[in-house]
Formats: sequence, C-alpha cells, structure tokens
Amino acid sequence: MARSAGGGKSASIHRSPETTVHEIERATPVAKARARRLRKALTPPEARLWVALRRRAANGLRFRRQAPFGPYILDFYDAEHRVAVEVDGDVHHDPAQIAHDERREAYLRRHGVRVLHVPAWRVRDNLDLVLR
Repeated sequence: MARSAGGGKSASIHRSPETTVHEIERATPVAKARARRLRKALTPPEARLWVALRRRAANGLRFRRQAPFGPYILDFYDAEHRVAVEVDGDVHHDPAQIAHDERREAYLRRHGVRVLHVPAWRVRDNLDLVLR
C-alpha cells in the first residue's frame, strides 16, 4: 500500500499484489526525454533550490531534479519519502496551467506522493525560510 499525502497508508491505489510501486511510477518515454532537457535548463529559482537540496542529502532526504513520474515531470522528488517539491512561477496563475496542475496533483495523490509548492519569489527572496 502507498503512503497518503498525510504520510499514512492509503487504500486509494488499486493494484494487484504483483504490481510494484516502480511500475506505477514508470515514466513515459516522452516524460523521460523532456526531463533530460529540463535538467539542463533549470530556472534561476530551481537552480538555487537544487544547490541547497543537494547539500541537505545528509539529512535523510535525497531529491532528484526534474524527475519523471508517470506522464509528469516533478521539479524535485524524493522517491523514498514520496515527496515532491514544485517551484511555482507566474505561469501557475494562468487558468489553463491551473487546470493542468490540478490534474497532476490528483494523479500524484492517487500514487501517494505529497507535493509541496513553493513560490519562485520565495526561493529567490528567502531561501532559508523555504528550507525549514
């Protein structure tokens, strides 16, 4: 059973005992190719947060950047703890983007991934607060 957004067990994932979490998370070939491109083109707030997250690996969290998860790309993802961190810029206020984000969020919740949203301006202006 997968972990829910609250960290407990969730019965919302319906799969046979033979299905592994890895099979559910398997990225599509399109998502893998896109993730490779995005890793080379991080936004300044994403790059700043990535440097800080890499240094904190000793604290038990190991994030991958621009990690494919099913058909989606997560800015930062720790598979062991099933936590994603998304840096949200101004584009996330667009109605079409809001609808896309809601679909993605629902997909991730169904697969037991907790998503933390951080505004890009907060990473830029107060990284220490973001890291707490």
